[in-house]
Amino acid sequence: MNEYGLTLEDDYVVLKMITGEQLIAVKRAETKDYLTIEYPMLIKGYAFQNEDGMGEHVTASPYCKFSDDKTFTFDKQHIVFTKKMHTYAVPFYIGLVEEHEETVEVVEEEPPKTVEELGERVNKLAGFLRKMQQPEAEEPLSETSFIEGNDTKH
Repeated sequence: MNEYGLTLEDDYVVLKMITGEQLIAVKRAETKDYLTIEYPMLIKGYAFQNEDGMGEHVTASPYCKFSDDKTFTFDKQHIVFTKKMHTYAVPFYIGLVEEHEETVEVVEEEPPKTVEELGERVNKLAGFLRKMQQPEAEEPLSETSFIEGNDTKH
């Protein structure tokens, strides 16, 4: 069991919503009309073409990024299907949850007492942000083409 209460014995599921969104999550409860899940991750796929042909890039992010609550209950009328997550995907999913649920410590400071102190804090933050914007040296990417999808709902 990890710090989020996830074990390999949990009921891991893939959901397809009527909006077209695909979620992976832990099923916690189910009634005739409702399904309760925990730690839902939104899965998105992007098609691309390169010199080897067509490919797909898949991303995952928390379903509701700005919510402090990690448990969601859906009316089953809003779910197209629910399937058991493939066994091989479970460790990947648990890693995603751990990565995205990592707590960031926020230290509250006393408000600045002078304009000079405020300026120092602003300059320090601006330097930090500039440093984050500078990309690390990477290998040049091969020439690729992006093929944008459509808004088809299944």
